[in-house]
Amino acid sequence: MFEKFTETALKIIMAAEKEARILNNNFVGTEHILLGLSTEKSRALEILNSLGCNLDNIMKTVEKGSDVVGVEIAFNSEAKELFQNAWAEAKKFGQPVTELHLLIALTYSEGKHIQIFKDLNIDIDKIKTLSVEKAEKMEIKLNSNGLIVSTCYILIVALLVLFSYILLNNLISSLSITYSKVIFIVGLIITTFFVRNKLIFHFGVGQVPIKLIELIRTICLVIGILFIAILILVSIIWLMITIGKYRYSA
Repeated sequence: MFEKFTETALKIIMAAEKEARILNNNFVGTEHILLGLSTEKSRALEILNSLGCNLDNIMKTVEKGSDVVGVEIAFNSEAKELFQNAWAEAKKFGQPVTELHLLIALTYSEGKHIQIFKDLNIDIDKIKTLSVEKAEKMEIKLNSNGLIVSTCYILIVALLVLFSYILLNNLISSLSITYSKVIFIVGLIITTFFVRNKLIFHFGVGQVPIKLIELIRTICLVIGILFIAILILVSIIWLMITIGKYRYSA
């Protein structure tokens, strides 16, 4: 899901984790997401500040914990639901998830942030109205740096595939054997594990050394093919992951 978040939205989530640590909480909840929105400079921060919801006021209402915080802090169920709601809001606008969609989701998602809004006398409906208005006018662009890096990755993968194809052709041509013979000998290799006299039966007593050499060469070919197949598969997976790492700026 997070691959569809803008850079600003991701910074807000990281800020939320940081605030949770500062408060000695061993989880990240909706109240920490609200703190993250109140920390990072964004359109969401402008809306919150305009309604009197700032970082200092929120910190006064958030409970501090006494737990020992580990290396990783997990999102609680309410925070996970908030992300799902933000993603649903973003899809309505045909946009990636921005800080505005997180703020819209906060207006109706369950969590401790609701009580914070009440304690500060914040008009939740006003938050939603202002956020929706800004989201409707927002333009989303692909991050040019991310696009350049991803394009370089794609070119590298294409070169790897081309190199693999050339290497495979060279292997096959150097052995001067047909694919059908490769399949036959591979099958014979498997059979030989169970019937030790299979080689002699097929090739004859005097021909075994010669055929064994050909067999070894074929094994090398099979290993080469498997290596290239794995290389191409890894390249394709790498390409898919790279495409999914596009970042947006708004």
